Amino acid sequence: MTDIHAHIIPGIDDGSPDMMESLEMARIAVESGIRKMISTPHFNLPWDKDPYTKKEILGRLRELNEQLEKERIPLSVLPGMEVYGDDDLPRLLEEDRLIPLNGTKYLLMEFDFDEIEERMADLLSLVQEKGLIPIIAHPERYRAVQHRPQFIYECICGGCLVQVNKGSILGRFGRGPRRAAIALLDHGLVTCVASDAHFATMRTPDLREAYEEVRDHFGWEYAKMVFDDNPERIAQGKEPYMLRPLPFSGDRRRDLA
Repeated sequence: MTDIHAHIIPGIDDGSPDMMESLEMARIAVESGIRKMISTPHFNLPWDKDPYTKKEILGRLRELNEQLEKERIPLSVLPGMEVYGDDDLPRLLEEDRLIPLNGTKYLLMEFDFDEIEERMADLLSLVQEKGLIPIIAHPERYRAVQHRPQFIYECICGGCLVQVNKGSILGRFGRGPRRAAIALLDHGLVTCVASDAHFATMRTPDLREAYEEVRDHFGWEYAKMVFDDNPERIAQGKEPYMLRPLPFSGDRRRDLA
């Protein structure tokens, strides 16, 4: 498997605090069947407007890969970012400060959990105008999506992609995110599932339980697509596979049943 969302670079954001933790996260990832991971440190968070530079991030990533090779841990960690969407995004794009996933056209984007639909739509369009394809990180955790999941159907039809967290599928973030994640899966709106791993003891990179959950409820072909095929295709810059997206009814109770 390939994991496209993980905070494994040591000491750079709210993920792994040091190299020892990063190496343990890597061991857990490998044990769960992951052979490739895209590192996605937070970038442009409202409370951290002077984050690490692209050069510093890539330097720390190189050090991590060197340690993985030294420890003979068969995991390849690739560059990326989880970019927070706000008014600074146009400037960051113009200044070439962002790292798309493995240098491809795919940009992983997160938003404030209380962000409104219109604002998210505007920022997603801005990224598309720059020739990039937004991947919406964990939309099931956003209150706007929990209230009206049809918004994600509209985003998919507009050319965006969707990454759901394993923790949401397993109910680790509460009932709302789980119901939204299952609804998005059920409507064919999930491009891939990722760990959003932060540590080796909680929010780990182990994807096995979530894979089994999706396989048991939606079939092995769907599970293989969102855990294996699509993450790898994204890492290679290829177009991912998609099921035919199904719109929601507009009845929130029925849509999130």
